[in-house]
Amino acid sequence: MQSPSQKPRTNLLKRILIFTTLGAGLAVSFPFLAFGALLAQDGWSEWQRCRGYTQFNAEAWQETTLISAPRHVRSCMVDDLLAQGLLTGQKQADVKVLLGEPESEIGYFPEYDLVYHLGPERSFISMDSEWLVLKLDSSGQVSEAKLVTD
Repeated sequence: MQSPSQKPRTNLLKRILIFTTLGAGLAVSFPFLAFGALLAQDGWSEWQRCRGYTQFNAEAWQETTLISAPRHVRSCMVDDLLAQGLLTGQKQADVKVLLGEPESEIGYFPEYDLVYHLGPERSFISMDSEWLVLKLDSSGQVSEAKLVTD
């Protein structure tokens, strides 16, 4: 049995142990919480930028005010465009009607026939640009469509 003078000391030691454990847990988890907050903020920015432009729309794709900074709506719509398979098998002229004129004289991706700039790479730290590149077969139809970065 504890004496009355030992009881407050035991309670104090329990409190110190609890606060030390909580403090250590917070110190260890803080970098993960901070990184998670940065990722969430990045996701929020992406959602704000792409709001209303996640489904492919040929008019928005070709709208010059939307394809440059800060919107870059092409990068918002390209996943839907590729998922729908709208490009494979299309003739070059039909692709140009759908997507507009490709980039000319960029010097990137010489192995592809049509190249469209999408905007900055969609990643946490964006250092490159994303591009939609298309290869045409011998009959002038799209045989390959994919995303690449420079």
